[in-house]
Amino acid sequence: MRPALVRDAFELYDGWVGGREGSSGVVDLQKSYYPLIFRYTVRLMGMTEYASDSQALQKMQDAFWATQNNSDFFTTIMPWLPQPRLIRRLIGAFTLWRMVKVTLDQRIKSGAKEDDFAQLLIDEGKAPASISRFVIGGLMAGILNTIGTGAYSIAFLGADQALQKKAREELIEGLRACAERRGDDYDDLTDQQRLERVSLEEWEADFKTIHLVFKETIRLLDAKGKPRARLVIEGHPIEDDTYIAVAPSANLHDADLFADPLKFDITRYERGEGPNEYTYVAWGYGRHKCTGMRFAKLETTLSMAALLLAYDFQSTDDAGKPYTSDTLPLSDLSQNHWRTPTRPLRVRAQRRTAEHP
Repeated sequence: MRPALVRDAFELYDGWVGGREGSSGVVDLQKSYYPLIFRYTVRLMGMTEYASDSQALQKMQDAFWATQNNSDFFTTIMPWLPQPRLIRRLIGAFTLWRMVKVTLDQRIKSGAKEDDFAQLLIDEGKAPASISRFVIGGLMAGILNTIGTGAYSIAFLGADQALQKKAREELIEGLRACAERRGDDYDDLTDQQRLERVSLEEWEADFKTIHLVFKETIRLLDAKGKPRARLVIEGHPIEDDTYIAVAPSANLHDADLFADPLKFDITRYERGEGPNEYTYVAWGYGRHKCTGMRFAKLETTLSMAALLLAYDFQSTDDAGKPYTSDTLPLSDLSQNHWRTPTRPLRVRAQRRTAEHP
């Protein structure tokens, strides 16, 4: 499956610069990156048939986001009340369910074999209804968190050119070492081949800076920012030190555990901050660890590597002014799943034409 993921990444990034012959372009990061993670998740969970059909994939993606972006307080508390958002949500949910069911039934009937989790369940003799529920649940679990952390990993690399240079040099050095272990000549390979031939174990063990950027992005992304006006709920001002609920990310922004917690700093881990799974609880712990953690890490590091290898890029506002890691806008947490930045966020990409070292 890894070669398919690499091809997906290069195909998407080609689109950022106007196609294979294009050299540069400016994109809205969320709108332009999220489709890659959606495609990855469809390819892994099922149905992988859609991952190779751009029109069908877009239809599935539209249906998926219709279910997510139209879910709010009123559609949850009053699902019996006809309202435009609820209707759009139901239409999206039905479309998504039907696409999965029809394709699943066709695959079972034809005896075709695909490389995804749905196929594993088919081979185990699971009921089609059970497989459909698993696929749709897997899409939601696999997409909603990884899109934001992946996009912002790229954004932070684009906001710090020195960090980007370090990550790229380390990536190329690591890819050369991987090629040497396989007996390949690195200089004879295309960028795509250089990534396709890296084993899962090498992806997980090598490329330290890329992994640290992803780790620090996860820690920082849900930062609530500095308090402004006093919080008011249903007309009642919330006093200081009042217990309401503990946010899942609270430990990741604890100044006793992480110095200057609202600052993006990958070197904090080299200083010994967040040393264990009790202080850095980004993936859960014990029996409640994220079951898709390895795939989430793979798809994000692979997508970052493809961009680093083939492009120079910079994070900017909508006027083209570059951001730094300190000025990069974080996501608006009132936007449930889309992670819209609090200010416009663009990425300016330039295809690398010089020979790689």
